[in-house]
Amino acid sequence: MERLSFLLVPMFAGSFLLACSSTPRHAPSSPTGLVSSKSPIVVFFNGEPVTWDQVSGQLLLLNPVQSIGLYLRWRVLEDKIKTHQIDASPEELRRRAEQIFLEERSLVGVEKFDSRLRKQGLTRADYTQMLMENPTLKVTLQREKVVRYSALSAGWIEADQWLFSSKIEALSFLKKKERERKPVKGVISREAGLPLPPEGMEALFSTEKGEWTPLIQTGEGKYLVAFVRENRPPRPVSFSEAEPEIFNWILGNPPTKAELMNWIEGQLKWSDIEYANRGPSGN
Repeated sequence: MERLSFLLVPMFAGSFLLACSSTPRHAPSSPTGLVSSKSPIVVFFNGEPVTWDQVSGQLLLLNPVQSIGLYLRWRVLEDKIKTHQIDASPEELRRRAEQIFLEERSLVGVEKFDSRLRKQGLTRADYTQMLMENPTLKVTLQREKVVRYSALSAGWIEADQWLFSSKIEALSFLKKKERERKPVKGVISREAGLPLPPEGMEALFSTEKGEWTPLIQTGEGKYLVAFVRENRPPRPVSFSEAEPEIFNWILGNPPTKAELMNWIEGQLKWSDIEYANRGPSGN
């Protein structure tokens, strides 16, 4: 069967992969636990078997900072999933898969999408089942729940955001409020690791629903202007109590990859991380 290269792109390309580069086709999945003493073979190079331990060990030697960073970004998510015992039921996976089907169909175009499905001999039910059986879907949904629960419990805003390199340009925009310039839309949690100083975060979260923020300077020397569409205070609630609401929120507004990465950076910022045997070069 011809590969369905047009499918699964938005959801799985943004499915919270923590590495910058993509893995080769048919690459093995990362183990979710500790590798046993009999390290599995992950690839054959010129006929020679290469084990998981060989790959991971060499990566750690070649680029320890990046390798450790990727591990820590995976770890903060896994810790939250374990702490709150976050899972995904078959019914939730079915509904999330149905939603992805509709998103993909809308993105590609109904006629084009349906035509390609027919060429592959697939029905809507077939495609939805493929999504449900892909282990990435469950992992993605668990991580979506982590991000949405964090926002719900810590407080969040939903805003249209514009970023400028020039202060003059930002002030001009804020004065005229030229909405034709396309904004970045999304949910921002108080736990997000945005490049904003404390006073910038305070200015952002103190802006009422339906109002514009003042000009906010970022920690990177740029200028942020935002229009706040929703502003919700923190809600101290257990995950189990909030889970139905969280899942419905995901169906209506799933977290973007940017939201996940901002959340991870925030978690790392507040974590106690101490590198052992770190050389003068920082490697």
